[in-house]
Amino acid sequence: FYCQDIKPAWDRLASDHKENRNLLIGFVDCEGNGADLCARHGVVGVPSYRYGEDSTSLEIYRAGQTYETFSAFVFERLLRCSANNLEACVDVAWGELWKLLGITKEQLDSIFPD
Repeated sequence: FYCQDIKPAWDRLASDHKENRNLLIGFVDCEGNGADLCARHGVVGVPSYRYGEDSTSLEIYRAGQTYETFSAFVFERLLRCSANNLEACVDVAWGELWKLLGITKEQLDSIFPD
């Protein structure tokens, strides 16, 4: 990392989520093997943060650069409850899950009977 002050916070965030198969927190060396990727996404200065569903449609992260702000962003924006990320649905009422999955309550009840 260019800014060594941020690296411990970033490493802690990556460690917190290393088991989550729906989230990748990493870094790219824009001066080394990642130069093409950085150029493709318009990275001209470091540190620079991007997020998105896949590497073809990344958005620029513009919030704070502390562990607390990184972590809050991950939980509020990236780990939201959805049909593709059921692990984040622990706080969603069971009775509302069928809406997120786009199925009827009866279909949900048949999948998970009492």
